[in-house]
Amino acid sequence: MAKIIGGMGSSHGPLLILPAEQWPLRANFDRNLKEHHFRGGVYDFPQLLAKRNSEQEYFEKEILPDVRTERFNRCQAALDKLGETVVKMKPDVIVLI
Repeated sequence: MAKIIGGMGSSHGPLLILPAEQWPLRANFDRNLKEHHFRGGVYDFPQLLAKRNSEQEYFEKEILPDVRTERFNRCQAALDKLGETVVKMKPDVIVLI
């Protein structure tokens, strides 16, 4: 009989693998999307920006190069930790959903 020895999860998205200096490429893609789903609403990019800024989540301070680099590095460290955990568990099977 199989025995579950662990479970873990991670968010996913292009910014986990895209180097921080290339994040503006993704931002350009997002600016062209017609619909952004956020907290139960649907917004175009200018509306989303206004909504986020009105909630004191100011994008401008979050997109500075040093902030992007720090976030990318934290994401990479977290992914490394997940990998190390899998190696330590020595699973016979991994089910990925």
